Amino acid sequence: MTSRSEALAEVAHNGGDPHLVDGLVDEVENDSAPVVDLLMQAPAIAEGEVRLDELGVRRLLRRLAYLKREADTLQALKRAVVAKYDEATSKRTDESDEIRQLLQTHLERVDGGKVKVPDVGTAYLSKRQPKLNVVDREAFVEWATGEYADKVLQQVFDDVGARALATARVVNDGEVPPPGTEFVPERREVSVRAAS
Repeated sequence: MTSRSEALAEVAHNGGDPHLVDGLVDEVENDSAPVVDLLMQAPAIAEGEVRLDELGVRRLLRRLAYLKREADTLQALKRAVVAKYDEATSKRTDESDEIRQLLQTHLERVDGGKVKVPDVGTAYLSKRQPKLNVVDREAFVEWATGEYADKVLQQVFDDVGARALATARVVNDGEVPPPGTEFVPERREVSVRAAS
């Protein structure tokens, strides 16, 4: 990272405008030192004792954009890694299925349907109870709730709806927040739209 004095010296040596130094100093976006300094001043800024200048706001916005890009990159890497492991798992599952099918074919031809290999184990045919695999959950749930409503339906708590109703009562009627909740009043938050 170029220090401010080094940047000033470089600009002066090249006959440039000293006001351009801030761009040189802040060129490395992932350098969090200037932002850490600003964050250390957060209480004083919040109390109005210190005001952010344009450079401070610029540094914060650039750091915020950098952190978002880094988070997006990490998410993409995570997806790529997970996809790679999903593919490897799928290949092993497919191979396992092929091996089981081959063993089943062999065991169906063997008297007694059983083969014992002393140092590995025993393979045998076993009887499984019939079952259904759900391949379209939405269609199955729709059918089951109509067909077996009295046997399969359970009441499900609607967390989002309950919070919305309770918030409205606290805000509109002045009621005390319900137990197990913490009321966060209306507030202003920073939104950032990236430059195009």
